[in-house]
Amino acid sequence: MQITDNIRNTRRYDLDWIRVGAFLLLIFYHIGMMYVPWNWHIASSYEVKALSTPMTLLNAWRLSILFFVSGIAVRYASEKYSKASGGQGFVKTRFWRLFIPIVFGILVIVPPQTYLQLRMAGTIDADIVGFYKTYLDLNQEWSVITPTWNHLWYVVYILPYTMLVLLLAPALNRLQRGKIGKTFAFITKGWRLLFVPIALFLLYRFTLVTRFETTHDFVNDWANHTISFTVFLMGWFWAKSPAFWNAITKIWKTAAILTLISIIVLVVAYENWELVQQNGYILTAVQILRVAYAWMMIITIFGLGQAFLNRPSKALTYMTQAIFPWYILHQTVTIIMGYALVTKFNLSLGAESALVIIGTIAGCAILHELLIRRIRILRPLFGLPFRKPKWGR
Repeated sequence: MQITDNIRNTRRYDLDWIRVGAFLLLIFYHIGMMYVPWNWHIASSYEVKALSTPMTLLNAWRLSILFFVSGIAVRYASEKYSKASGGQGFVKTRFWRLFIPIVFGILVIVPPQTYLQLRMAGTIDADIVGFYKTYLDLNQEWSVITPTWNHLWYVVYILPYTMLVLLLAPALNRLQRGKIGKTFAFITKGWRLLFVPIALFLLYRFTLVTRFETTHDFVNDWANHTISFTVFLMGWFWAKSPAFWNAITKIWKTAAILTLISIIVLVVAYENWELVQQNGYILTAVQILRVAYAWMMIITIFGLGQAFLNRPSKALTYMTQAIFPWYILHQTVTIIMGYALVTKFNLSLGAESALVIIGTIAGCAILHELLIRRIRILRPLFGLPFRKPKWGR
């Protein structure tokens, strides 16, 4: 099936599904962080080492696809807004849609996470009220992690990326019609879409990533910024490119096969990581494969979505609006549930993890449906427009 210029005027339901799916994966990933032997805000008394390998595989691409889809979404939204209002006010609208949840998150959503993390670590004895009185004080003994945006770092990064792209949109559009456009068109021909981005990300991997640790503190996170902004720009430039989506149609099945082979090899490597680290050549090969696997997985997901998910549904319409409030809420709900179950009850691994999963999803769903979605003053705090859209729109 060839994608024609109709893509410029047609809603891409597959991209909505992928966006919702990427956020849901993020929610389940953070639930899993309670059980892997890695540092996180709280930890279960159960350590499930078997989760480490699948979560490491997920880690390779879970955020890149979210930034890619975000770039696509900004392109679609800006052009839709421009047609409806002549382009006036979209930058301002988008700024407040992202900035308000960041401030609200730092002041209201994130503090319970920090408080329970400190309680579990035995760092403080104060109650939540006493903790909050000094939460914004940079001079207290635990100021190293407060105030903070925790999981909301994605929104903190997306805000300047979005503002920059929107402010430069006229120039970027001219570039897309010129040399930059020719470069992106060149990449989409044949198998170049599969291999040229891999080469670029390998350059990042063996230059920036080796020098700059991922911190999520925005200021010193240069490798993360470079990778995240690159895929964001890819989403912007390729959002409505028939050549890009036609190339996806042609190569995604091959990408899927290569992805499966990569997963098998990486699983073997991660399950024998100590041996891999002892041989520099094998370690480098695994690092190269991980980068290639991440891009091939993204191509595969876009291909699957385009082939099977490009259709509307009431569930998708609802979740397209709900998923961002769920994202803002989820880690706080997970940590509250996890802390209560770990410290107050002596449950089996199966019972505890099931309750954390059910509690997180139910908590997000109930808070969104009964409060956030229906109370107008709450909607902007969670990135929703002030007025509730009618069902099905």
